[in-house]
Amino acid sequence: MKMGFFKNKKQIWILMVFLLLFGCGQKKEDPEFSIVIPEENKEESTEGQVSESQVSEEEEYKKLDVNVGLTYDCSVIACAHIMDKSEKGDQTNENYKFTFYDTAEEVSNAFEKGDINAAVVSADRAACLYAKEKCVAVTPLATCNYHLVTYGEKGLTDITKIPEGLVSMVRGDELAEIIINEISDESEDISEPIKIEKIDSYKALVEGLKNGKVECAVIPEPYISLAIAEDENITSCIDLYDLWDELTGTKLYTSMLVAKLSVAEDEEDRIRIKSDFDNSVRMANARENLDQTAEIALSYMKEGDVAAFKASIPGCSLVRNTPKPFGEELTKLYTKLYDQDPQSIGGTIPAKDFCLS
Repeated sequence: MKMGFFKNKKQIWILMVFLLLFGCGQKKEDPEFSIVIPEENKEESTEGQVSESQVSEEEEYKKLDVNVGLTYDCSVIACAHIMDKSEKGDQTNENYKFTFYDTAEEVSNAFEKGDINAAVVSADRAACLYAKEKCVAVTPLATCNYHLVTYGEKGLTDITKIPEGLVSMVRGDELAEIIINEISDESEDISEPIKIEKIDSYKALVEGLKNGKVECAVIPEPYISLAIAEDENITSCIDLYDLWDELTGTKLYTSMLVAKLSVAEDEEDRIRIKSDFDNSVRMANARENLDQTAEIALSYMKEGDVAAFKASIPGCSLVRNTPKPFGEELTKLYTKLYDQDPQSIGGTIPAKDFCLS
């Protein structure tokens, strides 16, 4: 009897302890056993959502839409890799769209009308654009890549020996005219100004060399290499790059990128755009990329062959390292061009704010 009573009593005590610990604990919602999250602190599922910091970061680095106009010349070589990346959707700092025009004049008109907000043009034309509508020079792409070209084995070795003192060039190529006029003025060995004849196209210019109607022509790369690939009797005689430097002491930028303030007013924007184009030039200059660069250029130019474009790359005089004093070099050049003909650069020398600081 005692054992039975003791056993029942023990069971009662166990039951009381159990109720005390667990039954009452549930009513009090002891934090040791239940966690209550305030409604305002509850975290919702973040799957498929972007945090505020991510939104802020995306807004800060939102890519600009940069619409670039250019012509079928050395610009194709300089911009080959950035055009290729943009077409393939590869990573670049900004979003780029490239539009080709037949002449530099058409590029300028498109820029002025707002059809494009960036342009690859020569230094003189860049200054003219600045004079009409304030824009900025983002980065240089190529320096003087013009040559005096003749037909036949004899060639030409002396600027003073130009047949009849006459050179032919493509109509609308103001830069070629500036080069010849400046060399003619600066050279002490040239007694009479060099006369200029204008031909409608590079194709007609080359045909003129072949049939003898043109004896001496001013042609830039890549057209020289394309012409030589067609007829090996076409000879590049005098590199006007060296002659220009020697006579003027300035850098003549035949290709540079300018942009409207709508996409390049902020210096950080300019730096990102500049970086994309500088990378394209570096890739074009790299020995291991020559074949690829030539293939890309051919896909846009749609004439010649890979070998001809590959041969043209060294002569395009692409800017290997963006010079730190780009603005200083431009000012020296513009001062020289202004002295020759103020209207060649729009009637005024661009202010310091024209160049990236």
